Amino acid sequence: MERADTSLEFELQAANRLETAGRLGEAAALYEQLQQRFPDAAEVYRRYGRLKIQDGDSAGALTLLDKARSLAPETPEISIDLAEALMAAGERQGAETEVERAIDLAPENGDYRVKRALLYLERGERDAAIACCSAALEHAPQTKGAQQILGTLHWQGGELEAAAAALQAARQAEPPAADPNGLLALALFALGRPREIAGLTRCLSDSQLYIEIVVQAIYTWEAGRFEYCRQILERANAVHAHVADANRTLVFRPLHRILAALLDFGITNSKLYEQEATAPIVVVGDNQALSAAHLPVLLDGEVHRMRSAFVNVGKAWHLAKPENNPTRAAVVAVLDRLPAGTKVAFSFGELDCRYRDSLISHLKAHPTLDRAASVAALVAAYLDRVQELTAARGLAPLVVVPPAPNVKLRKIASTDRGLFADVTRGFCEGLRSAAKARGIPAIDLYGATLKTPRDGPQEDAASPEATGLEAKDELFIDGNHVLPSAYLAAFERL
Repeated sequence: MERADTSLEFELQAANRLETAGRLGEAAALYEQLQQRFPDAAEVYRRYGRLKIQDGDSAGALTLLDKARSLAPETPEISIDLAEALMAAGERQGAETEVERAIDLAPENGDYRVKRALLYLERGERDAAIACCSAALEHAPQTKGAQQILGTLHWQGGELEAAAAALQAARQAEPPAADPNGLLALALFALGRPREIAGLTRCLSDSQLYIEIVVQAIYTWEAGRFEYCRQILERANAVHAHVADANRTLVFRPLHRILAALLDFGITNSKLYEQEATAPIVVVGDNQALSAAHLPVLLDGEVHRMRSAFVNVGKAWHLAKPENNPTRAAVVAVLDRLPAGTKVAFSFGELDCRYRDSLISHLKAHPTLDRAASVAALVAAYLDRVQELTAARGLAPLVVVPPAPNVKLRKIASTDRGLFADVTRGFCEGLRSAAKARGIPAIDLYGATLKTPRDGPQEDAASPEATGLEAKDELFIDGNHVLPSAYLAAFERL
């Protein structure tokens, strides 16, 4: 592109300041003037075209960018802007062609290949996106967007080592790439490298920092460093006070509250934890597993100490899937670190407070499916996976039957209550029965927490919409997660 004179550069900077301030109308007026004064300046048409894209006028943007192309046909930035305008106009094929043109014009620019990778991902072409990002790094090793995409895709595919390596590289860029869901911290945690989280370079947002601090707190809780865990949670509170987008922390805020409640429970009930134990039972699972940590329990005439091995957002649905995924990869990483003969309790339910996850959402999307058969198939696939993973490593399996949901009916859409009750009851009762048939001990949180008639009337018992699944509230931290006393009650039943 021809070099604009000093006057044009000054005017373009002024237009940019107006855009940055959100004064798009004034910026557009300035561009109109510049077109008259500098009719052969491709940069004026390019920038005005970009403003049109921002203003939602894709047709106007295409006219301006075509003019810019005619003035500077070998400018790759114009091709990238044309691609954006074409996408806004719904012309995907044309957008892809323009990105390919930009790559041909400037093969050393890794960011153009990143844009191509994003277009592949919008079509669901994961392998093509990975290849595109890999090519970007070959030409420009510092392309953090390529590392970020690779890290996310490797995470989604359960390739934890590759995910951690790519996300580390993106994090070490200047400025660091965003990691809004804390995937680097979660990958390091799953790989048994939680100490590295504290040494990560600075991140871009308070929400990301909050997630990483909570993950550190989980590690200190599982390691039995209770005072340090409390200090970390205090720091997390201070950071969360400045979080601008609370939606980013929705999964981790409950984890924070659970850890705080468990620390308080441990202080109040310190004598529960004092009994000597001979061997561990490792409880691997998501939030529910944290409540088991450090408790001594009696099994087969021997006192065992329970340990928790946290897996983020893990459900039986994820563990049973045939394709690899972050949940299954994290479980495998935990199991690979255990010596043969270790007792391992799998704590993966079907539901959490977002009760539409997994099987319920699947059944709603396919209403002709038989509910009972679908639940039974999930239970069988889950137990198959449990036995497969433990047998291959010489481990002794147990399963934790999820607790009765402590969710009030008013929080569940009336149209979903029957489905909610069928899946919850079917999964818990089916898991308990199927585990017994296979000779797998079951730690029955469901039976320990379900309120029965002799425990008192159930809420809304006379209503036809009642689920009949009311829980013993005194055994819960919140609407879904149990106190350690629920595990003790379950072992008494066992």
